Amino acid sequence: MELQKVALNFMVKSGDRLVKSFLCMAKPPKNLSTKGLKYIPEYSTKTLSAETKSYDFALKRIEFNREKFKQLKDTNIGAEKLQVNKKLFGTIKELLESTQAKTFKKAPNFKIGSMLEEIDTLPNSDDLKRILTKFPNVTKEYIWLMLNIKIPTNNGFRKLTIDEFEKILKSQKTFAKYTRIPEIKERQAIYNIPERTALQGQAPTGEIPRYIYHLTNKQNYLSMLKTGHLKTTPDDYIGRGVFMIDLENFFKFWGKNTAWGDGLLQSKLIRHCLKGEADLVMLKIPTKSLDYNKLSIRSQARAFSLLDGSNIDIVTYVIKDLRNSNLYETDVANAVLRSINRYLDKFSNQTQHIYTGSPSWESKLFSQRKEAIEYIYKEPIDINKATKIGEVNAEEIINQGQPIYQVREIFKTLLSGTPEANGLKNLKC
Repeated sequence: MELQKVALNFMVKSGDRLVKSFLCMAKPPKNLSTKGLKYIPEYSTKTLSAETKSYDFALKRIEFNREKFKQLKDTNIGAEKLQVNKKLFGTIKELLESTQAKTFKKAPNFKIGSMLEEIDTLPNSDDLKRILTKFPNVTKEYIWLMLNIKIPTNNGFRKLTIDEFEKILKSQKTFAKYTRIPEIKERQAIYNIPERTALQGQAPTGEIPRYIYHLTNKQNYLSMLKTGHLKTTPDDYIGRGVFMIDLENFFKFWGKNTAWGDGLLQSKLIRHCLKGEADLVMLKIPTKSLDYNKLSIRSQARAFSLLDGSNIDIVTYVIKDLRNSNLYETDVANAVLRSINRYLDKFSNQTQHIYTGSPSWESKLFSQRKEAIEYIYKEPIDINKATKIGEVNAEEIINQGQPIYQVREIFKTLLSGTPEANGLKNLKC
């Protein structure tokens, strides 16, 4: 009878008859599709819901990990890790049952259970108990950051001591900055330039160039003539816009720079605008025909060197910053805090500019800093506001000579017979 039950478990009903289940087939059918199927894990340590931030869940998680490590007890490494974690589990369980338990339950980042797999690299479980008691709001990610920071020494590197670790955690101001990173990224993803104080009347004299220029391939230009406007195109950071250049800034500062690696940025822009086509077209647009409040600028160097706000990026930055500073052993915790704050301030200021742009009337200030800038207009531009001033078969020129020659010859042809041709003397690479 028991064998019959087992046999029936491998039979399924298909229409009016029983057929063999896929589970006992040697090979699955060729037309078996897994599209739409999703793996649902038993738990997630990254996206714990409010219900999982409870005392009961933490205890269950401890038991889960206890069983997990028991499976490794037959190996030397597994047995050793089991002994370490047995002590850790006991300490956390004791902590949860202590008088501080209510504090942990109310903490917004109560993730003790999910932290087990990463924070057991602390010197010992007593240190963990003390840290969690003193800093109940500390997140797993912030602890991970501290554990991975390496302090340069005469003999190489070392990790933070527990005293340095605690001194860093005492800075609530730094921790508050750190927790704002997801908020900043979420705001950036909206793809909208925030409202600025409107510029009344004309832009300040001399602050915005009289003309800006748009490069495109001939096929796109013919499409513009049909639709009647320069359409906006998507950008990973700032959203949609019509992207343009100021020739003086382009010739002077779009050459070589470590921010964008090897090659000339002028060449990169030409290839980007061609999009595989042969002919390049240049359009001239008077800035007085545009709404200054919808025209912004963005630094190319800052865009190419954008910080990503990840823990790995912060660790890399801090270690490099510590190596470049005069670090004294007595100042380690303060030095680490300074480096973290330096990164977080730079990230906040940089991303604000990259994702929102700066007002167009600050263009002169950026040029004084020798920064390569692009202009972004957030709406389509009427084709009647633009004038075609040049066209060139760029592919023929690109196939001969060095990059500087290619850029010079392409713009020499594009600007032939125009006042803008005099600006070629400013071409620097």
